[in-house]
Amino acid sequence: MNPVTKSFFSRPPRLRSGLVAIIAATLLSHGGGSDVRAGTVGFNRDIRPILSDNCFACHGPDPGSRKASLRLDTKEGFFEATPKRSAVVIPGNADKSPLWQRLITRDPDDVMPPPKSHKELKQEQKELVKRWIVEGANWKAHWS
Repeated sequence: MNPVTKSFFSRPPRLRSGLVAIIAATLLSHGGGSDVRAGTVGFNRDIRPILSDNCFACHGPDPGSRKASLRLDTKEGFFEATPKRSAVVIPGNADKSPLWQRLITRDPDDVMPPPKSHKELKQEQKELVKRWIVEGANWKAHWS
C-alpha cells in the first residue's frame, strides 16, 4: 500500500467518509455551474469569456462606452426586444439570431467585433456561439 492510501485508510471511518464527501462535492461542483451533460456549451464556461474578451468593451456594463444601447452582460440584453431592435438571440435558431449574423457577415460595416476594434473571433469561438444558440442559448448569471 502506498503512503497516501495507507494514510487515508488509517483514518477513522467517520473522517474517511467526510473526506470522500468533500472530494465528491468538489468534483461535482467543478465548473461553477457549467452544464453537466457532456458536450453541451456552457454559458459561463464557454461563451462569457468570448464575450468578455471581444464584446464587453462596447456592449458591457459601462454606460459611458456602451454602443447601440446593447448589453451582452445581461440576460435581458440577449433575449429582450426593445423599440429600436429585436432580441439579439433567438434560442434554438442561429440563422435568425442577429448576434450570429453579425459574427459571420463579411460586410465590414456590420461585422462584430468591428474591424477598428482590432478584435476578431476565431472560427472555433464562432462555432461555440452558434452551438450555444442552437442548443437553446441557456444563459446563466455570473457566479459572483
